[in-house]
Amino acid sequence: MGAELQVHTSEHDVTARRTSSRARLCAALALLGATTLACGDDAVGQTDAASAGTQGGSGSAADSSSGSAASETQGGGGTETGGMTTAPATSEVSTAGPTSDDATTMGAEPKFDVGGAADFPGVDCDCGMASEFSYIWVANSPESTVSKIDTQTVEEVGRFVTKPDLNGNPSRTSVSISGRKVAVANRHGGVIAIWANEADCDPDQNGAPGLQTSTDAVALPWDQDDCVAWYTPFDDWTVQRPIAWAPGVFNEVTCQWEDERVWSAGCGGGSMPGFGSGATTVVRLDGDTGEIVDQLVMDSYSCGGFGPYGGAVDSAGNFWMTLNNGPLGFVDAETLEWTVYDKPSDVASYGLTVDSAGRPWVTSYSQTVGVARFDPMTETWATTGELVGYSQSGIAQGSDGRLWIAGTFNGTSGIASLDPETLAVIDILGGTSSGKGVSGDGDGYIWRAGGSMATRFNPDDGTFTTYQGLNAAYTYSDMTGFGVANASGCQPAG
Repeated sequence: MGAELQVHTSEHDVTARRTSSRARLCAALALLGATTLACGDDAVGQTDAASAGTQGGSGSAADSSSGSAASETQGGGGTETGGMTTAPATSEVSTAGPTSDDATTMGAEPKFDVGGAADFPGVDCDCGMASEFSYIWVANSPESTVSKIDTQTVEEVGRFVTKPDLNGNPSRTSVSISGRKVAVANRHGGVIAIWANEADCDPDQNGAPGLQTSTDAVALPWDQDDCVAWYTPFDDWTVQRPIAWAPGVFNEVTCQWEDERVWSAGCGGGSMPGFGSGATTVVRLDGDTGEIVDQLVMDSYSCGGFGPYGGAVDSAGNFWMTLNNGPLGFVDAETLEWTVYDKPSDVASYGLTVDSAGRPWVTSYSQTVGVARFDPMTETWATTGELVGYSQSGIAQGSDGRLWIAGTFNGTSGIASLDPETLAVIDILGGTSSGKGVSGDGDGYIWRAGGSMATRFNPDDGTFTTYQGLNAAYTYSDMTGFGVANASGCQPAG
């Protein structure tokens, strides 16, 4: 304990328990006066930890024409106060056009979400939030399935195939803010969406009378489960990891979320499935149909090696990405203008989330920095070395505002929380758990998932409940829908 909070500048290349947690969020919204919301990677057969360090060099974007590695510079004119150092950021502006027909002219300043400004409907906080069900979705990588676990009973209530050839190697999952669907990205290419609520499923989809869907740990054959909403193949891609639902638009008349979209990224050209080459392609999919609505190429954001590693959104629906030990990527939801932000040289980025103030956070597996936070308004990084060497981990903000990571801390396997402003460690909770995935749920619990286990922690008293039965599971992303809801200032469905 007692490590100093460090603040760094970023050099970037611009190229075009449900009741209590809900009460806290609703109270916060009332205080803000908000009224209206547009409301490594352990891949099968791969060892990311051993080779992850090779990606950041090619992915750092200080030179948009070559994509070569950037040497970290702090700039001049910095100030130091106590344990905090600051320095002015520098930027270089250029243009590049997305391949969407609806794209606007490049060159406008990116529109950042800075938290507290989301338009939330002036209605009951339960409205449209589908609070009657609550699930966490964890990918079983080697068998190309995703498990649906009830967050209240901690039992598996469904398992679904994620790719027709059973060779998807899925990892990241993302639940929509409505709670109605999960989207799953296959590392080997392809995105599937699955209905969470059986009332939304089509009982005639597979041609047999009545509803056929998995209700336990046994998946139905491909094309036989009526709760699969859609599947979008990416046959030309050899790698596809990030997946993130955008908030959509809240209809105050129907109390439903509409026009939900899904972000993803990847590329082809890899030497083998799960790896890529060249520049990153970003897509935005229609949440109802899976159709590609927008597509753009970030020509100075490397897709080499593992490709873009993780994705998350802010309340405006902007898409944030990170590379494994590489820079942040940002895509403006309105203009499709994109930005690459370099990272401090001592940050080996891995997990990614966006907090309720609109700030991206990454975990770091370097020996000097354990967690880092980026402020897009000041273009500065804050880092802490209070926890290091805990292994690679996802990261998520809980309903209590704390940031949570997973790993082994001072010999204790479990989860740890940090203060969102000071980055100081608050709690370390031990328990029977494994994996890199971390997520909050609508009841205020914190989940850790991976290997054969998914464990639910009570952050108030440290008690935990573990489900055993997963198959080499790997998921670090918004597994419950809490992430997008929290970033948007709304209580999630869970």
